[in-house]
Amino acid sequence: MKPEPSRDHTLSVARRISGELAAGGAEAVVLVGSHAHGDAGPESDLDILAVGDESYSWRLDRRDGLLVSVSMRPFESYLESFELPELVCASVPGWRDAVVLHDPGRLAAS
Repeated sequence: MKPEPSRDHTLSVARRISGELAAGGAEAVVLVGSHAHGDAGPESDLDILAVGDESYSWRLDRRDGLLVSVSMRPFESYLESFELPELVCASVPGWRDAVVLHDPGRLAAS
């Protein structure tokens, strides 16, 4: 069985990706999912949400032994998911448990 990556390694990879996204124009970047709330297993992917002008869902990549999933949408799109019955049960806990990686305008914190 594949060993679980260390939390330090995971956060290091997430911070590096966050820096790349911020350099590309992302206004905020957060880590969500199992790595954010501490119950990731050896096969868990690194789920990163970015706030920006671009819009794409779950671009997958491998980084330093981790499967990385990145989604970017405008801030308003994330806010809308809080009001949709089919999304609210995942969106609210996901953002509540998120690890903020980049948020100079305090969008993610709001």
